[in-house]
Amino acid sequence: MNHTIHLLQRQFYEDRKGLMIYAGVIFGVLLLPAMIAGYTNNLPNTLSDTAYAEDFGSFLLLGGFIITSLLFSENMHSKVKQHSWLMLPVHTHEKLISPIIWSGILYPIALMLYFSIVTFIIEGLSVLLFGRSAQMFNMFDLANWEMVLNYFILQSVFLLGAAYFKSAHFIKTVLALIVGTIILSLISLLVFRIVYAPYFHEMMRGPGYFTGQYLTINTLQSPLFTAVEVGAKILYWFVLAPFCWVVTYFRIREVQATDAV
Repeated sequence: MNHTIHLLQRQFYEDRKGLMIYAGVIFGVLLLPAMIAGYTNNLPNTLSDTAYAEDFGSFLLLGGFIITSLLFSENMHSKVKQHSWLMLPVHTHEKLISPIIWSGILYPIALMLYFSIVTFIIEGLSVLLFGRSAQMFNMFDLANWEMVLNYFILQSVFLLGAAYFKSAHFIKTVLALIVGTIILSLISLLVFRIVYAPYFHEMMRGPGYFTGQYLTINTLQSPLFTAVEVGAKILYWFVLAPFCWVVTYFRIREVQATDAV
């Protein structure tokens, strides 16, 4: 545990300047539209405005994935710092746990706290300057926490990409996801074509043979669709992240075994 804390402190020390710049960018992106809206008297008249929640989602996902993709670029894949990283007196699993905690847990929590503070300041300024304000970011909203849970799962994919690819980690991971999605879509289409072959045969016979009974596929009465839906949820929520962590772990061990020689 002490080694993990040390690695987290080391990560913060290395990233502190970039994090300060990132925080400034977030503040500017949130402040400028709010001030323009207040100056032009275009502030929302309802407290149901979700602009801050949408901004949070954008920074959480895009910013978090980029940060995750860079976690190993300055140590495990760096020709300058790799040796010192390899010589750290920590176990392999601790080198995996620390980036999971850093970008998967601490980052979204810190971002939520920061958004709460920043929006409180911005809307306070709006009240002082324009006499009106919009809804502040609510970190206790269940929708935001659901977004964080989804980010935690997807973050594992980009962590694997950060460990596996030696350069252009984010771009290569996104390209790999696109290719994987295309392959899964083709497989799903093939399975759909096989299972519902009578539907396609009826359509191919021509308009004179096509009947209305084949026009609608009732997925609620199909055990296959139910099984696929349940299986997909299990794979997403309980299998995807552990699988990526295990592969990342062995990738770290591979680098330590090959590059340390």
